[in-house]
Amino acid sequence: MYTKILGTLDKMPADAGYRRHTEKIINERLAIVNEEKTVEGIEKRINQGLVEEVIIQAENELVLARQFLQSKPWEPLVAEPPPNQWKWPV
Repeated sequence: MYTKILGTLDKMPADAGYRRHTEKIINERLAIVNEEKTVEGIEKRINQGLVEEVIIQAENELVLARQFLQSKPWEPLVAEPPPNQWKWPV
């Protein structure tokens, strides 16, 4: 699953924020999976729940990465947003 995510991220621009941050996390987790010999060791070092939950997280991340590859959020906006569109509180 992690190698699929990395393959999807490789198709994105190297300077895309999502790619940079996600690549770092996925590479760290992949190293843990390759180093650890037990499921318990993986769960302890990743510290995000049971392995089954970590797999679900990876599946969700792959779906998101593929969606980002389709929508290309790193590209400039088609038109300027209305003034104060992202101002909070309104």
